[in-house]
Amino acid sequence: MADLGNARVRKVTPGGTISTYAGSGSFGFSGDGGPATAAQLNGPWGVAVDPAGILYIAESGRIRKVTTGGTISTYAGSGNFRFAGDGGPATAAELNFPRGMGLDPAGNLYIADKDNARIRKVTSGGTISTYAGSGSRGFLGDGGPATAARFREPSGVALDPAGNLYIADTYNNRIRKVTPTVAVSTTPAPTASASLAAAPPPNIRTTPLGQVTGNWLFYGVQIPRPERDRIEIQIIAVPASGGAATIVVAFDAATARGGANGVFTVGIFDSAPYLRRQFSPDGRRMVFSIGGELVVIDLVTGQAKPLGVRGFYPSWSRDGSQIAFVFEKPVADAGANRSHAIGVVPVAGGSPRELVASSQDTSVEWSPDGSRILSPIPVVDCVDCPPVHATMEVTTGRIGMRFAFVSGGPSYSHWRTGSPELAIAIEVCGEIATPVSRIVGIDERTRSERILVDVAEPCPERDGRLEAVQLRDPRWNPAVADELLYVMARGNDFETHVVNIATGKDTRLPISAYEATWTRDGSAVAYLVKDPGSSFGSAVRVWKRDGSGETEIRRATGGEAVFSIASVSY
Repeated sequence: MADLGNARVRKVTPGGTISTYAGSGSFGFSGDGGPATAAQLNGPWGVAVDPAGILYIAESGRIRKVTTGGTISTYAGSGNFRFAGDGGPATAAELNFPRGMGLDPAGNLYIADKDNARIRKVTSGGTISTYAGSGSRGFLGDGGPATAARFREPSGVALDPAGNLYIADTYNNRIRKVTPTVAVSTTPAPTASASLAAAPPPNIRTTPLGQVTGNWLFYGVQIPRPERDRIEIQIIAVPASGGAATIVVAFDAATARGGANGVFTVGIFDSAPYLRRQFSPDGRRMVFSIGGELVVIDLVTGQAKPLGVRGFYPSWSRDGSQIAFVFEKPVADAGANRSHAIGVVPVAGGSPRELVASSQDTSVEWSPDGSRILSPIPVVDCVDCPPVHATMEVTTGRIGMRFAFVSGGPSYSHWRTGSPELAIAIEVCGEIATPVSRIVGIDERTRSERILVDVAEPCPERDGRLEAVQLRDPRWNPAVADELLYVMARGNDFETHVVNIATGKDTRLPISAYEATWTRDGSAVAYLVKDPGSSFGSAVRVWKRDGSGETEIRRATGGEAVFSIASVSY
């Protein structure tokens, strides 16, 4: 059995005695050519045994082989988490989180190459090829050639005596069958709702905006779709001055995260955590994590372009050339089997590269000149310590400034356009340091610091316990110098403020915003309303700073929820 969390393969005899058959218990890759019990395994997920008693182990980027004499070697996979190598030696090929395996009577090994959305075949002579799956995610191809079909994270395979291959097509909720003549079929499954049924896989629907002008607002809505155990994500565009709304992008996201051994499915905040970071600088393209794959949507034409990269929390660089993202990677730690790292990928195409090897599972923000990013990172050698926020050079990955006690989440910092100054919210409430709740402005080049907002009583007592006053959403006004918008949260009570940094005047606005942003001309504040007891926003409104009133753009109904807002000017 594949004992994933212990980095071992265990053996149980018919008499019920258990022992370790392969793996030292340490995560990693080592030991080829030596005894299997001394080797490192990198997240063993699946096993298969051939008639001769040879054991095959699927780990994160390889298939390992253990002979009956107990010697381990690599049978397939180079350890790189990509797709390559068809037609060549299996040991030089690239596999992307292989899972289940099966063998036919001729000794050919079939591998569920999960994150490549393919079934790979390794002949007894060691040559690898794709047996089923085009590599594109979705559901497609029944009745046709298996290599043209689409799967969504296939995770298991089995063969019958007639040579038919059965595939667990995980997120299509189907068992697919490939006959020896490589045609694919499926078992019956529920059909998608009408809103996405006609969409190209993986269930992405777009509506082109065309060549629009003026100030626009974009906001996200999540809508439960229990008939397919998914949440539909809609990104909606509407003129800031009012007018018809357009659903520019819609796609499915999984409903939950979590699970044993760090396994998780993609949830809403992986798919669209914070909209303003997902726009290209000209506002005409957006990047999303859809089913864990980065996809660029052209808002003008409606065209969707997968980047061929797995990742979450994408953030577009200010010069438009790169996208930063968070991705999963195995770790050499018997107590866990997943870590998060930060990568960058060129928008025009090219290979992604790892920038920072250890990161929190959260979003990243670019500096105005595109040379640095800001993201939370764990404290080295301190398991229980809260993360620190740090700036990192994009070209070298070198860590710059570190900021402790940042409030956390994706909405507590904002780099000033055309300036090295970063507004960042700091919060301390407890015994570890002097209580404080403030927004500070930090010049990342000179490392000078100034206090922009300071709460006089940062940790008031409520119901016998201290409750932090949290500052969030600091937003520089794009049209008025030294003017900063922010939200002050006291439990479920939200205040919205504008402070003039030059004069020190702090004005509380007559609105209660859960999340807020300026319109691009600085004439209004677009914000989300959060009803008590709700986990997300319940309405989208625009408040005009000239005092002429406010407009409600969208009110969530039923199980809907609004989760993010951004402003764009064309």
